[in-house]
Amino acid sequence: MKWAWVFIIGASSVVYGFDFLPSPTPPDSSKHVGVFYQGDQLFKSGKTHREQLAISVPISVTPRDYLEPGFRGTFLNLPPRQGRPQRLWKSQPYLLYSHYPKEGTVWRTILEVGSSSDHPYASFKETAIQLTAFYAFQQSERHRWTFYMNYSSLRPPLSHIPLPGLAYTYLIPKRLKLDIGAPFLSIEGQFLSQRVKLSAMGFFPFFTRVEASVRIIGPIFLYTSWKNATDIYYRFARPKAERSLYVREQSASFGLRAPVAPMIFADLQAGYRFKRSLYEAHRFSNKENAPVEHLPAGPFFAWTLMARF
Repeated sequence: MKWAWVFIIGASSVVYGFDFLPSPTPPDSSKHVGVFYQGDQLFKSGKTHREQLAISVPISVTPRDYLEPGFRGTFLNLPPRQGRPQRLWKSQPYLLYSHYPKEGTVWRTILEVGSSSDHPYASFKETAIQLTAFYAFQQSERHRWTFYMNYSSLRPPLSHIPLPGLAYTYLIPKRLKLDIGAPFLSIEGQFLSQRVKLSAMGFFPFFTRVEASVRIIGPIFLYTSWKNATDIYYRFARPKAERSLYVREQSASFGLRAPVAPMIFADLQAGYRFKRSLYEAHRFSNKENAPVEHLPAGPFFAWTLMARF
């Protein structure tokens, strides 16, 4: 059974645990609780590690409607340094509702009250209320269109301004899936009877990932990947509410992904993180030339468990 987790940072929201673009196909009628956990450790600096947790709890699943509350969270521990926080948190409880009025059509709404800060929910300056609405329809077997609108009370830039979006999906079942929108791109291809998979995902300029995997024995996949990611936080008591704390890094890795029990999947990954930096500025581009702290590079090890109950 396919089990996809997406981690996207961008203009709308941080998403892992459900696809950013909804599928017009209703889910099966089973109510499975989903759990995702990932931890990683940077060897060169024992003070640097990250943990992520996602929980989804479907409470109503019918052929026409789907309701799911859930939670997504991240803890990031950085090397200690005077003048900036060492521990950063992301807390993102959400409520997702999908309605399937007819075959090949879906309406979806996601409400999220999250906080990304060294002191989550300490004030409204560290709390983001986000509402994203989608409408998707299947034009034909291979063509799908998605319209969406996102509102956020805390977004760099354009807080409190609803932003519209349009995405196109081209799909060849079990062979190719292509999503094109603004400002994201995702492509996934499967070859040689699904033994080889190639994928690339970008939510520009915050996140880019390229991965190649090959099935070596049964359901066990060996993969290699490159990732460029930026996390955004809002430091408590910062002098200007518009300033954001950007944590950037790149990584190259190899990994092994396999089921370890019915509906339980594991992922072990090792690689090297580099071009790591941190700065606080009004914009991602840092045009005001805010001071940049260069974080230590080094090898890392990561472990992931994904399960449905």
